[in-house]
Amino acid sequence: TGADLTLQLFDEVNRPGQNVSVKVEASKPIVAERPMYFNYKGTWAGGHDVMGANAASDTWYFAEGTTRNGFDEWLCLQNPNANAIGVDATFMFGPGQGGNQVMNFNLPPNSRTTFKVNDLVGPEKDVSVALTSANDFIAERPMYFSYNGIWAGGHDVLGANGASDTWYFAEGCTGFSIQEYLCLQNPHSEAVAVD
Repeated sequence: TGADLTLQLFDEVNRPGQNVSVKVEASKPIVAERPMYFNYKGTWAGGHDVMGANAASDTWYFAEGTTRNGFDEWLCLQNPNANAIGVDATFMFGPGQGGNQVMNFNLPPNSRTTFKVNDLVGPEKDVSVALTSANDFIAERPMYFSYNGIWAGGHDVLGANGASDTWYFAEGCTGFSIQEYLCLQNPHSEAVAVD
């Protein structure tokens, strides 16, 4: 029969103050999400939610990101392998913000590693990132913000494990004091036309 089970990770880990990655395995197919609620910096309160990855991948893309004032961007990388792996990151910036920056990260075996993008690329950048490895891993991008000094909160997304020529968005709104953006990442070395 269908059922819902909610576990509070604090109780499961029983170790306060830890950064945690999770691998969920079941005897039959299930669905797993991870909601989080926070008071980031003591002033940016909110919550975010993300579906789990169905599988690890050797490539992850994030089209959206910013290190502008009032935004803290993070990369959370999980290495589910029994051996250490290397991950190459290519940071791509908005117009007039400089050329790509390439960095290499080493992830210990069976680990979560967290990077603050603001510290990696500097302030006041609009930034996309492509992550690649010879081994499969998982990548998420949480962000916390005080948008225009009036909307505080955060959001999180699992990376796309491939580029596509078609994307759909069922939700969107330009009313009720909502500001909607569309962030596009071109990982190719030539220009791409988009409708």
